[in-house]
Amino acid sequence: MGKEKPLSKVTALLVDRDAAYRRTVQRFADEQDLVELCAVTADAVRAWELLEAGLRPQVLVLDTALQDPDAGWLLARLRHELPEWHFWVLLCSVNGLAAETALQAFLPPETYYTLVKPYPMPDLFDQIYRNGCRTADLPRYRVHRCLEELCCRLHLGPRLSGVNYLERMVCELVLGDAWQVSTEQLYDRITDNDYVTLTGIASAIRRLAEAACARHTPLYAQLCERYGKPADAVLSNTELIWGIGEQVRQRLQL
Repeated sequence: MGKEKPLSKVTALLVDRDAAYRRTVQRFADEQDLVELCAVTADAVRAWELLEAGLRPQVLVLDTALQDPDAGWLLARLRHELPEWHFWVLLCSVNGLAAETALQAFLPPETYYTLVKPYPMPDLFDQIYRNGCRTADLPRYRVHRCLEELCCRLHLGPRLSGVNYLERMVCELVLGDAWQVSTEQLYDRITDNDYVTLTGIASAIRRLAEAACARHTPLYAQLCERYGKPADAVLSNTELIWGIGEQVRQRLQL
């Protein structure tokens, strides 16, 4: 792998008649790095105007309870008037089966997914990314999401610099099969500019290990047990990287 570009963003258009829901989605979107809401609207007519004017999001998040006109009207116009545009539809419904049945005439099975309300906001944005991203980005995204979960269990904030380095090295391990390289070689694989040194990467991972140790979480104790260390010991950089890498590989069955 080595020195890969960051994951590309996925753009989405949200069409939902519930004003409170739209505000919630917009607030959550402001905290996301991988999904960009390029527009939010309450009705199908306005959505059509935006799309007719040239807006081309990768994912259309569509409320199946739209009325006057309904979701079927919008999808029919898209099929007949913009047949060259390929997009993914995420149906948001209070009755998933009924929504699918009503819209089957407009949506081939491989081009949509249904989320039944209410659902957690992370689930919405996860589905937007999984279904709108480039095929080549999906394996790295799966690692990203898995590492997010593990860092949450370790009580480590996602904005810590060491988390970014750790994610890239774990990708090298589980996607690039770099299990036999040295820790220093792993550092070198992820350096992509003159401002990041191997010493800087090592220091950031060390701070991450110290922070994880200070949190005293069950997952950290499990990692320590894996290396025959007491739960209050600070793992070495190698132990932390490879230990997390093994956790990701097991969870994703890679």
